[in-house]
Amino acid sequence: MSNEMRSLPEKGVLFLGGHQNMTKKLRKHFPKWSFVTDDQFKRVPVINETTVFYWTGHSSHKLMRNIYSKLPDDACILYVTATNLPLLIAEMESAYKAVAN
Repeated sequence: MSNEMRSLPEKGVLFLGGHQNMTKKLRKHFPKWSFVTDDQFKRVPVINETTVFYWTGHSSHKLMRNIYSKLPDDACILYVTATNLPLLIAEMESAYKAVAN
């Protein structure tokens, strides 16, 4: 596992949005994270995660509204846009470091 992935939380994270192929790859690296994609917007469970990576390239307003209404008050939403997996992980690491300090 690269240094970038080690600096991201192992659990307590929700990854919101993203194409099926992207989330499949991310699940391999972060098996304890929760993932909600656009096709699941009607079946969103109770959300306890306080860190949310929101990939804006493949999501809908319906998903966003449904998720935002269920987030804990102390949730931190970090917006990411990279499509290449190593760049996405680096972008998540940078965003997470910025709010963790």
